Amino acid sequence: MQKIDHRKVYGAGYHAGIKDSNNTLRGPSRGYRNASNTILCWNPGSSDVALIPWPDKFHRSDKYKMSALAAYTHVKDMNFEQRKAIVFITAMHLIVRDECDPASVHYALLGLEEYRDGCSADMPWMNDWI
Repeated sequence: MQKIDHRKVYGAGYHAGIKDSNNTLRGPSRGYRNASNTILCWNPGSSDVALIPWPDKFHRSDKYKMSALAAYTHVKDMNFEQRKAIVFITAMHLIVRDECDPASVHYALLGLEEYRDGCSADMPWMNDWI
């Protein structure tokens, strides 16, 4: 399995995963990020895919050519199931249309509640979230 640098994917606003009092690894920003408060940013044809809190007060998204999700009002107005659908549709756009690395897209999107809700428990890196 490909090793992905979580710092590149999640940026400075996220923790990489910590061990809790039960010595269980907990994933990046567990449970706090969703498609209505996070923008997905990427550079086509690369593995540069990141989740950035919205609003982007520190201009972290400036180094990316493309963005989606919370930066658009219609996404913020969607219910959870609608946001889940748009997250998966956007993932396909990144992978197929924009030729982003599929593993990088998957790992970045694991930071969103909607994406995790649509993935089976045996998907790569899901154990970091259970």
